[in-house]
Amino acid sequence: MWILLDSNELRTHLTVPELSALANIEVEDLTDQSTNPDAVEAILQAACHNVAETWRGRLRTVTAVDKRTDYVPTELLQYILIHVRYSAYTRLPNMETLLDKLRQREWERANQIFDNLGDFYIEPPEDPEEDPRAPKMSLRPGYSKMDTEPSFYAS
Repeated sequence: MWILLDSNELRTHLTVPELSALANIEVEDLTDQSTNPDAVEAILQAACHNVAETWRGRLRTVTAVDKRTDYVPTELLQYILIHVRYSAYTRLPNMETLLDKLRQREWERANQIFDNLGDFYIEPPEDPEEDPRAPKMSLRPGYSKMDTEPSFYAS
């Protein structure tokens, strides 16, 4: 399955200390974007978009990619989120302290997965034009004159 990678999806996978640190970032600390009250959100969204497109570009060498922008396969979501965290935390003030040795090792592992995507089977996306909840219908031939004649049903 392929899902949209955005800041809301990222936040569902963050730890409590990470969420607290994000909530405590002051807009004034973001000198280049101090006019934007949603600067933290914009940085998170940009990180999600950039990382999603990087992984999607690499996935094109392995499988078909979902036509919808920023959709990524759930099989790789944990590694993609590691890249998003690293990308966002290196851009936000006072967040680099959360990139401890464990997070560094996770990032190195995610890079290994990224480099070796050809070794994995990634489920191609479903056709986004098709509603997965719609019943599957088979084609039937149309009715013929024979279907309406009484002798057809008599035997």
